[in-house]
Amino acid sequence: MRTRTRSLYLLLAIVAGGLGFLGYGVWRDHAAAAAQREQVFATVERLLAAGDRNAAELSVAVAQLHKLDAGDHDVALALARIELLRGHCEAAARLLEPLLLGGAGHDEYAAAAQAWLGWQLTGGRDHGERQELLRQALRYAESAHAAGGDAKDLYLAWTAAVRLDDAAERQRLGEQLQQQHADSLPARTAAALARAGDLDQPIGPVDKLVAEWDAPPVELRLLQAALLLQQHEIARSTAILDELLAAAPNLIDVRHCATLAHHVAFLTEADEKERARHAAVRDAQIGWLDANAPPDDGRRPSWLAMRQQH
Repeated sequence: MRTRTRSLYLLLAIVAGGLGFLGYGVWRDHAAAAAQREQVFATVERLLAAGDRNAAELSVAVAQLHKLDAGDHDVALALARIELLRGHCEAAARLLEPLLLGGAGHDEYAAAAQAWLGWQLTGGRDHGERQELLRQALRYAESAHAAGGDAKDLYLAWTAAVRLDDAAERQRLGEQLQQQHADSLPARTAAALARAGDLDQPIGPVDKLVAEWDAPPVELRLLQAALLLQQHEIARSTAILDELLAAAPNLIDVRHCATLAHHVAFLTEADEKERARHAAVRDAQIGWLDANAPPDDGRRPSWLAMRQQH
């Protein structure tokens, strides 16, 4: 073999070896990045399943997610679900909005239903905007149920109809929930809430329903507080309602029930400082109700009468 030919073959061998080494390096880096990505998402799923909104690891997980591709659909969904866990529903909704424009599936719609429902509880500039948030939540929840068939998603749609005070939608979704998921916890909860007007019912079954939920629905906790107040368990009732005031300040029925509970506590409390505290909480709710409840709300005279008692 001529010397020039041997040199050419040697050069080709060196180039091929270099390309192979380079290709191996690219593959190795890609495999390492994929493994890191998988580990980050596994950690996120574990933290979401644990449900601890104050877990220190959440901040670490968020930082790791931000190191991944900012345009990655799964990254945005994971960040939105973490915001939901933390109770930052409007932030979650902002993250989800681009994901809902096309090709959304069950997970996106289910997260959106939770985000828009939660946003309505604490945000919205006025009543009209909050109503629109509820209508969006209802649509997303129905889309989630259509995609996954989960009773919890249909329950979210029913909840949106309840808060919209849309009797026809409430009946339609309630019947669908009972027909398709009769034995499920959401269906049993909806059935119990349908009897919320009966304040003489025993509280035991409602307490059991509350205990079955990892995060009990606002309306169920509100019924529990109302029944406790009816049974003169004032301290327990006001404690629940104070939690609901923080979690759902935009719900008129939460404000109304808190007004009643703190008024009863004001009337029955012996300690003057505690009486003054209950009166202050009561009057704060009445002030909000006066500004936000419908003008024709039949409870307005009773709110005024309570505020006049000192």
